[in-house]
Formats: sequence, C-alpha cells, structure tokens
Amino acid sequence: DAAKSEAREQLDQDAIHKAVRDGVGFDVLNNQIKNHLYSWYIDTSRALAEKTAKKWSESDALNNLAVSLRVHGDHTTALRMLERCLELRRMKYGEEHAETEITYTQIGNTLNELGEYDRALQMHEKA
Repeated sequence: DAAKSEAREQLDQDAIHKAVRDGVGFDVLNNQIKNHLYSWYIDTSRALAEKTAKKWSESDALNNLAVSLRVHGDHTTALRMLERCLELRRMKYGEEHAETEITYTQIGNTLNELGEYDRALQMHEKA
C-alpha cells in the first residue's frame, strides 16, 4: 500500500503523499504498481518456463506456469495452459496415467475457481 510508504525525512514523506493524493491518488497508484509487478511476474515466469522446457517436457512447463498463474488469480490463462497440458499428456501418457489424472484435477479446481461448477465436476470425475 503506497499510502503506508515512508521516506527518510518526514517533510519528504508528506510532500510525496500530498503529490500522490493531489495527482492520481493512492488507489490508482497501488493498482498501477500491482499490474506492473504482475506483468513482470508473468513475463519472468514465461521466460523461465521456456528456458526450462529444454529440460522438462512442454507439458511440465505449462503445468508449472499454470500453477503460478492460479496462485496469482489469473484463472482464465491458467485454464488455457492446463487444457494444452492435458492434450499433451493424453497424447504422451494416455488417459489412465497419473500425470493425466492430476491435470484433470487441476483443470477441475481451476474451473471451480471460475465458477464453472458443472464442468469442474466433469473434470474431477475424469480424474
């Protein structure tokens, strides 16, 4: 919360807080900071996933990135990645493999978080 930020000198802190209040306001500033950090996190995660995809399978990299996206509330993007992960795991391992079943569970959990309860239940039943 930018409103709780401190400066070394009280006069500086007061001047900065006044400038923010008189300008964009703390809510807008906090939202901009949050969006910037989120974008950085996603870009960094994607770069890491691409780099590690050489060591991991593509499905593992997609799965790991999807988990991070879910933790940070981007359930829609996570769902797309998990659905691609599921395609790859079904082709590689088949329907009855533990990795495939785990992916069905993760898709079900993500759908549940999105409020798509009927589809979530279908995924959990497949797991």
